[in-house]
Amino acid sequence: MHNKKVTKDEKKNTKTKDVNEHIPNYIKNLPWYYQDIDKNSKNNSKEQDYLRHHRQRRDDKTIDIDNNDQAKIGTGIKDEFEVIVENKKTTIDGIIKRRKDEKDWDARKDRWYGYSGKEYEEVLKKWEKSREDLNNTTEESAYDTDEEIEMMKLGLTPKDLEQNIKGSSVRLREDKAAYLKDIYSSTTNYDPKSRLYKSDDLGSIDEHSNMFLRHLTGEGKELNDLNKFARENAKESGIRDELVDADKVNHVLVANPTKLEVLRKQKELDSLKLTEEQNRQEQRKLKRKAKLLKKKAKKPKGTPQSDSTKAQLMDMYG
Repeated sequence: MHNKKVTKDEKKNTKTKDVNEHIPNYIKNLPWYYQDIDKNSKNNSKEQDYLRHHRQRRDDKTIDIDNNDQAKIGTGIKDEFEVIVENKKTTIDGIIKRRKDEKDWDARKDRWYGYSGKEYEEVLKKWEKSREDLNNTTEESAYDTDEEIEMMKLGLTPKDLEQNIKGSSVRLREDKAAYLKDIYSSTTNYDPKSRLYKSDDLGSIDEHSNMFLRHLTGEGKELNDLNKFARENAKESGIRDELVDADKVNHVLVANPTKLEVLRKQKELDSLKLTEEQNRQEQRKLKRKAKLLKKKAKKPKGTPQSDSTKAQLMDMYG
């Protein structure tokens, strides 16, 4: 290790004590807020400790370090208080007086401590008022508006409620449960787990999986139709599942949903145009046939010849 150079100030301040050269500068040097105090201090003697800013107990009281080990005397209760009135400090003489509490510890720990009898009297008055209001109410106003509306819908009156007359059953006797249809049938169409009765209106049984599948409706049906169109379009373009093809990505529904949807709409429009054109051509053919039929020779119309006239003509012209 290289020996550190000692400054001139350190040599002056350390005539009697040797300076430890191994102490770093950030420990040895005084901070900026201590240097001003050191210059103004009266005990700025020649023989000063260069590590005095680290000492807890010193002879000179230039630097005050907070030491919690030593006992301290508090300032005590002040009789004068500073009050700011219109941006000016003024002192007010005052004496802090403690309130005399006549109640002892047992009184303060009592369960009814701080509770007055006047509050309970007010509660009793409220209860009496509520009882009087209930007694003064008539039978018509006893029911709430929501209850009255519900009773009107059910066709009931307050007298019916008193007599406990039950309304007619909402469900008819002819309305039987769906699972009762399987009692005398060989096949079970009711699934108790899904609570679904298998019928042709709701769905059909798949031949491959032998499972009952519901008929798709709404967006599910549209997505299924679009998936079928994507598969057919891929087959038309020569793409197969067993072969590896880079163009296969362009015909996948998940990768190109909007593209295939637009393509399907375009093909539907083209098919509509073709059907319209075919219908027009058929109408033209029918019109041509009608014109040709009008131009053909018509059978003569007149009175038929009698047998005598026919015989005379045969004799004359052979």
